Amino acid sequence: MFELSIYFLIFIIGLLFACLYGRSTRRFRWSEYVALFLLPFISLFWLIFKYGPIILILYLTSAVSGMIIEGLVGWAYHETLSSKLWEYKRFPISKHGYTSWLTLPFWGFIGIAAFLLIKALGL
Repeated sequence: MFELSIYFLIFIIGLLFACLYGRSTRRFRWSEYVALFLLPFISLFWLIFKYGPIILILYLTSAVSGMIIEGLVGWAYHETLSSKLWEYKRFPISKHGYTSWLTLPFWGFIGIAAFLLIKALGL
């Protein structure tokens, strides 16, 4: 439970830092994007040290599978109802913008958070 708390705390601090840093603009800036995932990415190294390289494998598979699922859900919704739930304009993977390369690290963080939650629950 301790690792999960620390991980979420670091993620929330990173989120707040990015919000405070980017408060003055309404457009995309690389510095804000990096600020958003920098602290969780640093905590990833701590988890790799604690649990081994399996964390890195989990991170990469979660990142790729989450991005694929997001793209498939966006595509299926668009094909079924002829409207989009969302559309990424920056670095989209397809021309329709169902998912973006910029979401890749966040899907990895979600996979790590799920792993830590499962460990905390004892499953």
